Amino acid sequence: MKKLLALAVLFLSAQATYAQSEWALHISAEETVTLGDQRSSFNFLSFTQLAANSGMRAGFHYTKDNSLAAEVTLGVVGSSRPNTWFTKLVPVEVVGHYNVVPLLLDDSPLKFNVDLGIGSGLVRARSASYNSNGRFAFSEHMSAGLSLDIPVEDLGVLSFGFRNTYFIDDYIDATPVDGTSNDQLLRFFTSARVPLGPSAKTKAKISEAEDLAATLSQTLESTKLEATENAAKASAQIQSLESQVQNMSAELADLKKAPKQQYILQSVLFEINSSEIRPTDVPELTSLQALLANNTELTATIIGHTDDSGPAAFNEKLSLDRASTVKAWLVEKGIDASRLTIQGASSTSPIVPNSQESTRAVNRRTEIILE
Repeated sequence: MKKLLALAVLFLSAQATYAQSEWALHISAEETVTLGDQRSSFNFLSFTQLAANSGMRAGFHYTKDNSLAAEVTLGVVGSSRPNTWFTKLVPVEVVGHYNVVPLLLDDSPLKFNVDLGIGSGLVRARSASYNSNGRFAFSEHMSAGLSLDIPVEDLGVLSFGFRNTYFIDDYIDATPVDGTSNDQLLRFFTSARVPLGPSAKTKAKISEAEDLAATLSQTLESTKLEATENAAKASAQIQSLESQVQNMSAELADLKKAPKQQYILQSVLFEINSSEIRPTDVPELTSLQALLANNTELTATIIGHTDDSGPAAFNEKLSLDRASTVKAWLVEKGIDASRLTIQGASSTSPIVPNSQESTRAVNRRTEIILE
């Protein structure tokens, strides 16, 4: 008995070092049949007999991985034959489990175990002719059997199975007979296991949530960095536009000293056969809008131009459309339409010869004259 307890303690202490282990509280109920010189009675219709041949065990169950597990239990078990003999056992048992399902199926929540165990316990076998004073003795044993584990959501595990226990003694049935084999105890059991702490499924969910949190954290940091860079670029662009407005305001101050002098912008360009404002010209128009908004006494004449690649009638309309587009943009930004005049000059006033495409692109423009 002392050797068995020492082995159990050694087993538990060794397995406690594995972080992946899962411990559970183990409780089982069983029905027994003694196989020896005399068999115990077994009658499903007799509650008295069922109770006399029943037992309970409690202890701890350890799961190392999907294949290997073990349990250590302490129990109280009865076995009897009415009016003949009665045996009570208080066994301590260590049982190892090997799950054979992975050998047959790739992924299954069920476990079908081959069970092997050793144990020892107090035994009081009593009859009219044997141990009438009811003394206890120790008897060691080995056990072998099969069990089926069925997980119940994330609450625990139900297990069903049988084990045959082989004792080293022949008095379990209170009838020792020389020259006969030692007694056996066939056990049919149902057990329930409740995890001590988070189950493997819960640990997996926690690990998944931690991975997701880490990914989101990295994404957040990346987004913050990108937003900071974009804000810096926007700030630099705003400072550039403010600088342009200040320069234009200074130039306007000089213009006020010479009222008849004109201020001409020629950098608002267009694609061929198009009157749509290009995104690259928006900063220039923004500067113009700020200048007009801050100097309400100014008026603007907007003159649209084209290159010489189209018919005269088409170019005349296109040049006027380009001027109208610029005027509409300024009006949308808050400039009074009465301060804006539009004209279409077609292709009559190129600033460079229309000899190749690069020079034609310069002539597809809109001039803004401030007065």
